Amino acid sequence: MMETNELIQTARALWLSMCKTPDNHNTLSPAAPLATPFHSVRLPAIPIGDYMDRFHRHSRCSPECLVIAAIYVRHFLAADPQMRLDMYSVHRLFLTAAVLAIKWRDDMFFSNKYYAQICGIHVAELNSLEQMMWNGLQGALWVEPEEYWNVLHQAAGLLAQRHHLTLSQHHQQNDMSISPIESPMSEWSE
Repeated sequence: MMETNELIQTARALWLSMCKTPDNHNTLSPAAPLATPFHSVRLPAIPIGDYMDRFHRHSRCSPECLVIAAIYVRHFLAADPQMRLDMYSVHRLFLTAAVLAIKWRDDMFFSNKYYAQICGIHVAELNSLEQMMWNGLQGALWVEPEEYWNVLHQAAGLLAQRHHLTLSQHHQQNDMSISPIESPMSEWSE
């Protein structure tokens, strides 16, 4: 079982990976926005990772909701080929899916008015987005445990890979690589 902070970081890695193409290019390019209700007319000033952290901190939702929200968005995007996850839509898609996940999974939740206030949109807009996503998902909010764990493990792998790359880059920059012969642990094997 993952610790809360580890689960939050894993969910964050999952959301960031959703914004990448298979060849690791960022899909959150500042191209012209689509004209869907999930797309804002201006680029949000706050990065999605910070937006998620703020939402989680103020909503007090369970970290599992962050993973379930990502699954909802995957299902929603698969059901509507016109919809696209990009810099203009990621915040509203996250918010809407997270609100649905909280209402489905958590025992306690706030009003849409509160969620709209902490995320900087009007409550009527959030209500409308929630209804659209609900309809797009055809009310299917149940996530099979197998799908949840598969997505979570995939995200954990991405996080570990990113962490490994960061450490490798740090060691390369500081020339701190240790050969097996120099390793302090090699003394233990003798």
